[in-house]
Amino acid sequence: MGKVFIVTGGAVGIGFELVKMLYEKNGTVYIATRSREKISRAINQIQQVHPTSHGKMMPLKFLASETRLDVLFHNASVTATSVGSKSAQGHELQMATNDLAHITQHGPKSPTDRVRIVWVSSMVGLGTPQGGIVWDEKAKQLTLLPDTLDNYMQSKVGMVFLAHNFAQRLGKEGVLSMGAVMKGPKNGAYTEIFAGYSPEVKTENNGAFIIPWGRMGSLPDHVAAGVKSKTKGGTGASETFWDWCEGAVKVF
Repeated sequence: MGKVFIVTGGAVGIGFELVKMLYEKNGTVYIATRSREKISRAINQIQQVHPTSHGKMMPLKFLASETRLDVLFHNASVTATSVGSKSAQGHELQMATNDLAHITQHGPKSPTDRVRIVWVSSMVGLGTPQGGIVWDEKAKQLTLLPDTLDNYMQSKVGMVFLAHNFAQRLGKEGVLSMGAVMKGPKNGAYTEIFAGYSPEVKTENNGAFIIPWGRMGSLPDHVAAGVKSKTKGGTGASETFWDWCEGAVKVF
């Protein structure tokens, strides 16, 4: 394979299975987690499973080491955190980890000028708040909901909105951005592989929503309405979310 990848949350769960598949095919994989110990343990386990691979795995020190990137997998997430849990920056923990932590602006491109970004979402048709994300219009902030699962689903709709917005902003630079829904570690990794590699994913699919185990899917009507701007008959929620995210990460 000989290609270069970043996998956030690549030391456990779906991310671990994804790294295993990429390394087996001789890929260079940069793993991002909050624990260097977890990364080392994952690397050792995968090397034992695939001792003949010519690939490489390492902790994330990407810009200092590479001049190309083929696929960035935004895989890391947390779920079922306690209501009221916040990041060090003061944001709801699931939204901070699942969305804000994945916002990137710069990075090397592949020689073919065709980078793919895969944003891992969820079954947004099940239990998602109406409109996808609930806004406090007066405060211009996300509404913290009383059920932690509702806040989790808001964060996963946020990944769909980010995929759409990155597709709109980076498409002309040769970057394809798409949302993907997962199920189970190994099978979930198959969906990410499809999103990252399938020739069925073309420029006209930029911003697509991909479902298991590698098919073009469709969003629930109320979420699809959020993706569209008000000028195109939607609610504009995606643009509102983008503006909020930009404000939240601007200082970094």
